[in-house]
Amino acid sequence: MTLQEACQRLGKSETTLRRWIKTGKLKAFLAYGKYEIDPHEVERLVDDQAISENAQSVEADLLVEEMTRQMTRQEEEIEFLRGELSEQSKRHDLIVMQFSQQLDRAYLQLEDRRRRKPSWFKRTFRWT
Repeated sequence: MTLQEACQRLGKSETTLRRWIKTGKLKAFLAYGKYEIDPHEVERLVDDQAISENAQSVEADLLVEEMTRQMTRQEEEIEFLRGELSEQSKRHDLIVMQFSQQLDRAYLQLEDRRRRKPSWFKRTFRWT
């Protein structure tokens, strides 16, 4: 099989196949200045590519599943925190309301004391 035929079968460029030949990934021999490649060697690489693509697909599927689980957990945690924040907000609102009521009562008591007439003793024995 020629280098060009192997390129077409593998779907790779000639440069890539030359690099594979130099690194030993693809076995070939030179005949009259051109590479000759054993068809079985090309089929081995086609099978390796299919296995690699399948493994990558399975790995990608597993990664997507894991990311989906993580996102679901994060969404649940966000909802839990929103509920906690809502409860905290309600408690804070209640405390603020109670303090406001206490402050209003204190103001009313202060006003009441200011408006009261002096006691009988103070009216009778006025210090002048």
